[in-house]
Amino acid sequence: MKLKTLTIRTIGGPIPKMKITIHGDIWWESKVDKVLYELRDLGFERFFDDKDYGESVAEIGIILMCQRASLNLKQRIRFSKQKKDLSMDIMLDLE
Repeated sequence: MKLKTLTIRTIGGPIPKMKITIHGDIWWESKVDKVLYELRDLGFERFFDDKDYGESVAEIGIILMCQRASLNLKQRIRFSKQKKDLSMDIMLDLE
């Protein structure tokens, strides 16, 4: 007997696409907001639409941090297994 077609389905619907967000916590003089707008206009999210990082990661959140060094801000990296969410700060030098 030959197998003519193979159908793969997931319980509860289609496999979700990778979701990625980029935000900024920036000092206005840095002009990082212009980079964020350009990324949005270019549709950077589409690059991640067909990416598969496994079942353990469903969402990646990036925060561009560009503030005064005197604030002594520390980089945060957090992964929530329950939410399947990876979030991180990318520290940029204001000076």
